[in-house]
Amino acid sequence: MVVFTVYTDSISECQAEGKHVVQIPGGLDAKPLTDVPLEVFPDTFRAMILAVSEAVDGPVGYAAAACLSAVATAAGGSVEVVANRTWRRFPVLWVALVGRPGDGKTPATAMMLKPLLREEERLYRQWRDSVDEWESRGEDGPKPVRRRLMADDATAEAVVQLLGESEKGLLLAPDELSQWYRSFASYKSTQKDRSFYLKAWSESPIVVDRVARAGNFVPRHCLGVVGSLQDDLIQELAGHDDDGLIDRMLLAYPGRVPEPHPPIGDGDDGVPEGVERAYDKAIGRLLDLKSGENGPLTLPLSRGARSVFRWLQYGYKSQARTLDGEGPGEDIGFIAKFGDHVLRLSLVAKLMRYASGEEGLTEIDEASVRSGHDLFRWFRGQRLALFGLQKVGGKVGRLVRWARRRGATVVSARSLTTSRIARSSDEAISIFRQAEALGFGSVVERKENNGTYLDFHFDPNKLEFIDI
Repeated sequence: MVVFTVYTDSISECQAEGKHVVQIPGGLDAKPLTDVPLEVFPDTFRAMILAVSEAVDGPVGYAAAACLSAVATAAGGSVEVVANRTWRRFPVLWVALVGRPGDGKTPATAMMLKPLLREEERLYRQWRDSVDEWESRGEDGPKPVRRRLMADDATAEAVVQLLGESEKGLLLAPDELSQWYRSFASYKSTQKDRSFYLKAWSESPIVVDRVARAGNFVPRHCLGVVGSLQDDLIQELAGHDDDGLIDRMLLAYPGRVPEPHPPIGDGDDGVPEGVERAYDKAIGRLLDLKSGENGPLTLPLSRGARSVFRWLQYGYKSQARTLDGEGPGEDIGFIAKFGDHVLRLSLVAKLMRYASGEEGLTEIDEASVRSGHDLFRWFRGQRLALFGLQKVGGKVGRLVRWARRRGATVVSARSLTTSRIARSSDEAISIFRQAEALGFGSVVERKENNGTYLDFHFDPNKLEFIDI
């Protein structure tokens, strides 16, 4: 049996602490993942992810997250997963690569999206040729419409226009997602814009009315988002998020960034040509997918996939209900949206296997749902790490236990030395810095008796939920 608890999979620990335990059939591990589940990615995609990470000296997680966005966008609204008669989802992914400046977020994203940029360029040239022909006919008939696949800076009203004219959907790919987030507060229709994006993620029909001209109506749409966010900014945004917009995001936060590789010889440090060519071909196969006369290609859940999905949904719903009002909102809101996230990630997992030539597109099988769930577990683990909710051990774990037992939210370096957690003040400060890097609180300077000391101030909203 698998246990859905707060942040541990130990039944005895949970029962001893009086926590609610939800069990589901064995073989379905619900524990959040800290490392990218690379086994989910077929060889073609896995090779590209590893090569890009090597080329940009960045974490594998950034390239993996951007890869998922590229796959989802390439297929777009040409295919949908069908959970039941009224629950259908396009591969709509909102991905944020979170970290510090210089961590390799932007170059990793750019390299994974290159095939989409080439397709955008092809669509532009095609439109220019159509316009030239239209002008040569004396502008007879309506002017050709430029089909778009990507945009990097557009108002909500412009996005609606582009979605209505697009064949497969649209990917918003600004370099910095902070611009996109802050645009909600820089335009006079702030709440309308924010409401638009909330509806867009849910694929709800969009109606935009304007007094000056006719409005737009988009019945169904596939709007993806990908970009970078600095880790300190995501904390600020989450603190002002009361409508669940942040819960719709898939956050890639590898935490530690590998050390830069010193140059070796005179060789090319870029992505091997064969690896990139195979990746481009796979993405191209997805770009070739088109909706039929009756709409997008529909992929129902197989019998085995439906059983796995329903049990997992039961477990996560029960967990969200149990934690409501007691657990951290950054996690509760995310797991409450388990269904939509996993359906879409399962569809993307299936699309990757199709693009690699491993299988056709007839249904979402059990393996795809398990892969989608593994990706969900990874994104959940990234979220827990980002918001300081992940499991910790070592001396940071001892610091947390010490503070919990005493109900302390402020700990001095002297307290750690007298309790023998640290052997010196320098080691205590080092432990404080580690806890700060994990997002558990902050190191604060204190002046006393003409001296300056460093204390650690726990975030009280996170201290209770750190798993040790």
